[in-house]
Amino acid sequence: MLGGAAHRQASAVSPGGDRPRGHAGILRARDLTESACPRSDGIVQIPSTIRLVGNSAYPSDQYEGALWAGRGVSTLLSSGAGVHMGILELVVAPELTYQQNRGFRIVPQTDRTFSEFVYPWYDGIDWPQRHGIGAFWELYAGASRLELSWLDARVGLSSENLWLGPALRYPLLLSSAGPGFPHLYLQAPTVDLEIATLELAAFIGRLSESGYYDADRNNDYRSLSGFALVFQPGSGLTLGGGVLRHRRSERVPPLRDLFAFATSPFAYLRGQDENDNGLMSVFVNWDHPASGLSVYLEW
Repeated sequence: MLGGAAHRQASAVSPGGDRPRGHAGILRARDLTESACPRSDGIVQIPSTIRLVGNSAYPSDQYEGALWAGRGVSTLLSSGAGVHMGILELVVAPELTYQQNRGFRIVPQTDRTFSEFVYPWYDGIDWPQRHGIGAFWELYAGASRLELSWLDARVGLSSENLWLGPALRYPLLLSSAGPGFPHLYLQAPTVDLEIATLELAAFIGRLSESGYYDADRNNDYRSLSGFALVFQPGSGLTLGGGVLRHRRSERVPPLRDLFAFATSPFAYLRGQDENDNGLMSVFVNWDHPASGLSVYLEW
């Protein structure tokens, strides 16, 4: 679980100095599993998970992925199976959630343009205070994916959560604070520069508006594209950075939203266009293998 105990444990350097691939770049939940359970050919049972959250009064929700843990009892069930044949891997791992969603006081929204659950001071963000009234069930694709891998490279289509950056709490760019989203991804082969290794990962996906924002069907989708670059010279030191691009889109995001990184990677970071938003971070991360101490700086 990204943001959970497994994430923290995997970020502690083992005596051999091993870490999940891309821990300081783009980390996926399955990276935490694969570090302990290497893939093998044939049909594989995906680990089953039952997560239960109970909030008696305060509707606290953080890094719960597809589960919205409001007030009351909330639970997530996930399981599935996969088949791995040579360079091809297909995984079906859906997630079923139940939210009791008991009532609590919310800040009233007076603008009729928006849902009553939208924060009045955050009405430019689809971040509902409460997900409707009453209990509800939801089904998500979860960590399902179709992937082609060759040597150290991966390309595929997935709906799993992504985590970008070295932070275990409050990452600046991307975390598991909501359900995963459908995206196309590329993990380039690791480049050995003798004095260091270099990794590059990129993705482009589609975000969908929740049912608790507005009734305008012309703004229901956003494309989210990004890449991360990680440089590791050894001795526990990692240098890296990431860039995200978030903009209005149709149901299927155009690939030019991703290729724009190559032509004008920083042109949209000025924040002057409300329909085209850019975020960027650079970081340095240092681990001490003997003690498990990890220190990072991110801007």
